[in-house]
Amino acid sequence: MEKFTAEVMGKKVYFCTDDLYSYNWFYPRYRNNGLHERKVIELIIENCKTAKSFVDVGAHIGFFTCVVAKVFPHIDVHSFEMENQVFELLQKNVELNKLGNVKLYNCGVSDSKKTVYYEKPKEPNEKTFLCKNGESCVSTKSIAIDNLGFVPDVVKIDVEGTELDVLKGMSKVLPQIKALFVEIHPELYKANEGEKILEFLKDFRVYEICDHRRRFDPDIIKANPQYFVYNNMLYAFRY
Repeated sequence: MEKFTAEVMGKKVYFCTDDLYSYNWFYPRYRNNGLHERKVIELIIENCKTAKSFVDVGAHIGFFTCVVAKVFPHIDVHSFEMENQVFELLQKNVELNKLGNVKLYNCGVSDSKKTVYYEKPKEPNEKTFLCKNGESCVSTKSIAIDNLGFVPDVVKIDVEGTELDVLKGMSKVLPQIKALFVEIHPELYKANEGEKILEFLKDFRVYEICDHRRRFDPDIIKANPQYFVYNNMLYAFRY
């Protein structure tokens, strides 16, 4: 098996690169000792030091899932990915790292338990969008974080524009969550959706990590929905 090795906090984390998608997705980011979304992973690790559970919503091929589970083997990691082809890659990477503390869910996360639809990709891709039922759509089940049966300590959300629905589905447990990382997608939002996201996070300090994918040391500014323009990461933590 072809694989890539990343080192985080002294732990080696492995990712399968047998398929062209993984190969092309990893190497542009990781060559020359690079680390995907470095500042975000640093902050997630900092918050997970005292955590018992981590929830990865929109886990993709499992970068955050594998890093957290490997660095913190005592933490329960719950990882959600609804796109079937990507989910297979997520499974491979969890198995490759022999992570017994990860539970995988091949479903969506929303405001309730229901059937949702997403655009059928030709191959695994970075962006999977929800859509209305149609010939080009795939159906899957969604659940709400409130119905998991436990309160997560740290949550990462990257769901291509449906962040507000995920937050609505965790309104009961939200007061007990320690920190959230929410990738925003302003170009996909309806009017005032940015304001509604921050309203859900009103009991947190909320900052925007700017250009978190490409910059080694990105700016971190106080979140203001009037300036939500790019797909940046919100970092919400307790006062």
